[in-house]
Amino acid sequence: MNRTAQVLEQQEPSANKRRDPLDVYVGKRLRRRRVFVGMSQTQLGEAAGISFQQVQKYESGVNRAVPRRLFEFGRTLGVPLSYFFEGYAERRNRQAEQQDKDPVDDVFGTDEALSLVRAYYNLRTPSLRRRIHQLIDELGEA
Repeated sequence: MNRTAQVLEQQEPSANKRRDPLDVYVGKRLRRRRVFVGMSQTQLGEAAGISFQQVQKYESGVNRAVPRRLFEFGRTLGVPLSYFFEGYAERRNRQAEQQDKDPVDDVFGTDEALSLVRAYYNLRTPSLRRRIHQLIDELGEA
């Protein structure tokens, strides 16, 4: 990576400047995928040749990830570059229509939810998956 790209990539916004909504969105998608595949920030950083602190900054949207870095993340996490941007335009349009935050939008952004989804799909027996799904449905109705 050339020096200019490194400097641009690592610049943090000043204290009085807001994080860019797209950087925050991309960071959330990065974090969601990393947690879903069961990878730590350290592991992702090592695979991409950066520190875990840099991964934290990308995930929080403090630092903007340049395309080359996103490509490396995608390759490591098994997703195409476009994954990090999927749904952004639709979400922005929806937010413009409704100012209130929809809590359903953030449910999969939690470690707990991602861990449950990963564990569910790691179950090899479809019949066991169906039984667990039924149990959760019943508990939700109680």
